[in-house]
Amino acid sequence: MKHPRQQPWAYVEELRSVASVLPLPTDEARHVVRVLHCRSGDKITAFDGFGHTRDGRLVIEKKSCLLHFTEPLQPTPQPTRQFQLLLCLPNHVATFEEILRKTCELGIQSLQPLFSERTERLHWSPDIWEQRSERWKRILIEACKQAKNPFLPQLNPPVPLKELQTLSLGCCIHGSLDAASLQTSPTQDTSLLEKFSPASSETLFSCLIGPEGGFSSDEEAFLSKISRGIHSPTCVLRTETAVVSLVTILKVWGGKVR
Repeated sequence: MKHPRQQPWAYVEELRSVASVLPLPTDEARHVVRVLHCRSGDKITAFDGFGHTRDGRLVIEKKSCLLHFTEPLQPTPQPTRQFQLLLCLPNHVATFEEILRKTCELGIQSLQPLFSERTERLHWSPDIWEQRSERWKRILIEACKQAKNPFLPQLNPPVPLKELQTLSLGCCIHGSLDAASLQTSPTQDTSLLEKFSPASSETLFSCLIGPEGGFSSDEEAFLSKISRGIHSPTCVLRTETAVVSLVTILKVWGGKVR
């Protein structure tokens, strides 16, 4: 018998309104049969992206796949701390799509793309964003299924970096080569993040990743008023590597708040 974490997952938008039997959407049926090689009788977990899951047994018919639910709807409690990723859009769409996958794996609840001074805006016109939005949703769904994450991250439309001052950021950190290193020096008793310890009541944490080439001097000055710049003790990181590195630091840091 497979461990629950190994069971195939299928995305169902209106899971809470489904009775005892569900015909799987065409794309989900194709995925479980042709990609995951599931057979009739296999156990499948359906999720809706809002934290609800429900287990059932797969029945493969000639022209459809049915999911016969064997368990009641299971709600997953919302995390007590919310983590959002603020991302200056990279120059390549493939890099952005890889970051979408990492967002799900890291358990980020929302992603806010940003236009910085060094963003190549021709790659991110409103028309392109609209054309690709459905594809990006599918990438997030597939990543949630792979990571067994019941919460589909919210992908917001891009805004200029300067509009951050109008958004709720909570405790915010940003990667900066100009900032002090996270590494504790021999003269320090505590690390930089311990000095920046947030209030115990804080529930929102934000991680800001800059563009290729880094922030401009004006942007660094702007960010110093709303965020805490940190520099991990590493070489210069690619955008997708910086996302994994800094978000992991942020989640460990936020998880220590009591």
